Amino acid sequence: MASVQYGYRYGDRNLVSLPVKASETWEAGDAVKLSSGFLAKCGAGDSVYAIAFDAVPTAPSANGDLSVLVDLSTDSVYEWPVGTGTISQAMQGQTCDISGSQGLDVTASADDCILIVKPNVSANTALIQIRPAATGVV
Repeated sequence: MASVQYGYRYGDRNLVSLPVKASETWEAGDAVKLSSGFLAKCGAGDSVYAIAFDAVPTAPSANGDLSVLVDLSTDSVYEWPVGTGTISQAMQGQTCDISGSQGLDVTASADDCILIVKPNVSANTALIQIRPAATGVV
């Protein structure tokens, strides 16, 4: 579950309403991905597409029954905790993967979908920005 102590801090947001995949729920501030063109909550190792602006407390019964706002901006800055590993000052300006819907895996860089803007070594958190990877249609 997302914590209110973490989440959006500053920067320009680009809020877009997109359809939700059936059976999905999440909290505002969670990372979401695309699954067959619908939003789904990210898990460890997933590539982040956007950050949820709206919570989805009740899962829709069919794909697209619900649309919610998500932040697609790479200028928005969020604070997230480290879920796997330990943050260090040397990681500033580097990229990493996620450990869950609102956590960093600073031991992995397969997707590199998160940019570490500013580490907080004492709290084991970081200010971050998303770096979604686009893929071709064919």
